Amino acid sequence: MSRACRFALSYWTCASLIPSVLLYGCAASPSCSTQLSLKTPPSEWASVARVTREDAEKLARNRLNVGPFGQVIASELRSNAGCLIWSVGLRLQGESGLTNVQIDAGDGNVLMVTHESDLGTDSVPTQF
Repeated sequence: MSRACRFALSYWTCASLIPSVLLYGCAASPSCSTQLSLKTPPSEWASVARVTREDAEKLARNRLNVGPFGQVIASELRSNAGCLIWSVGLRLQGESGLTNVQIDAGDGNVLMVTHESDLGTDSVPTQF
């Protein structure tokens, strides 16, 4: 188990993380192209990201093959285990709940897709 994974497991107790840790070994440390320094303040994240908010939302829609039928509820630049990512939440036509797509803010690769129903997580995260 990697050092980053041990750190994530010791500090993160999110219930939705447990199934993916069991299946994939460690979901908390996705490989990414843009690693943040602990000293990088959130106010500077946008200047580090090579993928814009609009591009991230388009990539999320394309990954889910929803075109205009996926309504973006929220998109946020975040740090996940030191990786700079876009987290894009979409509500899909005909489905309840929210689908979240995590996109590498450096190269636009889709890192993870999860779906949460109104009652909780429906599926195990899909990693790429």
